Amino acid sequence: MGARKAKSLSTRRVGQPDRTFVKAPVTLNADYGGVEGVVCDVSEQGIKIQLDEPPELGPVSVKLVGLPIVSGEVCWRTAGRVGVRLARPFAPEVLADWIHHHGRGR
Repeated sequence: MGARKAKSLSTRRVGQPDRTFVKAPVTLNADYGGVEGVVCDVSEQGIKIQLDEPPELGPVSVKLVGLPIVSGEVCWRTAGRVGVRLARPFAPEVLADWIHHHGRGR
């Protein structure tokens, strides 16, 4: 069930995890409430999310269709995007299955 990984040598730094480019709805929840967004890419350790109003840095819960809610931390933010580092990495087989079934904008 291996998912094909899209890699770009020009954007991938040494030591970064493999990322898979996807398009899927996501909900981030924090103390201030929830926001809806779209996953841009995902790895076992984290998720890049596009949002109209990126949340502040700090703890969040992440809800992806087809997966249990996971905990993480917004570790960077730019205009319209955030990076969430997961508290516990996705198991490789769970992530591959999710990408296959939900991660392509289906």
